[in-house]
Amino acid sequence: MEVVMVSLGMLLPCLLGLGIVWVQQGTCHSEDPTPAILAKRVGDQIMKHQVAFFRWHYGGAVLFEGLFLASQAFNLNYTDVLDKVLDDFKTNKASYGYMVVHNITVPWFRNIGDEIGLFPIGYLNRVLSESGRVEKYDNTTDFYIATEVVRRYILGWPSHLEDTTVCREYGWPDRQVGPFLWADDMYMGLTLAARIGRVTKDPNLMDWVLNQTILFSSHLQDPIDGCFNHGYNAKTNTRSCCKWGRGSGWILMASYEALTFKNQPWVKELGLHNDPKFDKVLSILRSHIKCIVANQSPDGRWHQVINETSTYLETSGSAMALSTLIRACMFGWVDYATYKQNVELGWQGLLKTVAPDGTVSGVCVGTGIESTVADYEARPTNYLLGGDGGLGSILYAITDYQYFKKSEQDGSMGKWTSYPHKI
Repeated sequence: MEVVMVSLGMLLPCLLGLGIVWVQQGTCHSEDPTPAILAKRVGDQIMKHQVAFFRWHYGGAVLFEGLFLASQAFNLNYTDVLDKVLDDFKTNKASYGYMVVHNITVPWFRNIGDEIGLFPIGYLNRVLSESGRVEKYDNTTDFYIATEVVRRYILGWPSHLEDTTVCREYGWPDRQVGPFLWADDMYMGLTLAARIGRVTKDPNLMDWVLNQTILFSSHLQDPIDGCFNHGYNAKTNTRSCCKWGRGSGWILMASYEALTFKNQPWVKELGLHNDPKFDKVLSILRSHIKCIVANQSPDGRWHQVINETSTYLETSGSAMALSTLIRACMFGWVDYATYKQNVELGWQGLLKTVAPDGTVSGVCVGTGIESTVADYEARPTNYLLGGDGGLGSILYAITDYQYFKKSEQDGSMGKWTSYPHKI
């Protein structure tokens, strides 16, 4: 059934049997699923493809976190399966988990980004959620994996620019003399350190994360429009060709991770909440959000190269942008009234990507720094390869939208000081 609504360009609520759905200028579709229904569809479909998706890899980390958040928010029963996979990684001798636990050195290649540095958030989430579990378990090795990866492979990463920014020695196809910065590494390399810093109340880790966030941004952010390029060549002092959508998503989420230190009680007790680096990171995030919003398509999603409308609409970057925009509104970092229409438009765009069986379309596969817009446009969006991209980020956005609607109703919008679950 379609209900026609009168609108003067404002977003109007449709009160449906399944919840409140917001639409823009026109129609409200009663078949639109609620966040809870959508999360279950997406999660159940992911569970059917565990061999393809559940890997010790940055994509696996995002999938595990998305399923964890959805389980917490919507009371979905995915934790038993996730627990088994996490435990298997600790006993399989070919797994990074086993290697970390048994002090077997892992080669440095890609450690801080793709391979090592992000996945242990799954173990840390399990440690932090233990108090709510009926069955208790020994979490000693879980916490050890998370802290040891930070100590050994993130803080111990050997490649840095002269200004101490974490870098890689390889870049993109036509620029192989570096060193290079990758936008991906802001999230993949800093997130676990940020979370361990919050849990262990470590001001040195906090300072490192804030500094790295500022340093990365100084090289990757376009000072004219506020958006971020995917890569930077320190040898030539040039940014890569393009502003890749998921690259922007990684950076948006990394900025969120850095800013969440500010409201920690221990940070206030130490008088560190007034550190000017917080204001700097907040300024970076706000200018980035302005650019993202300026490039949002009428569909609600964002393009594969966000400022190139000739490129396809890409789902994972759109989900990351939507998730961060929602969190920024709920923490009061940006003005809710200014951006609520962009949130609702983004949600409507995201709805178009999820099939009734939970399959998600439009997720770009894992992608390195490319040389041209055409190279990004040529990247495929095969569902079973999306786990190496950002498939799990769809569950971030779905969960955050649920909290967004709740915050509108209970008056907590702009007043959050922490995320509802311990991440």
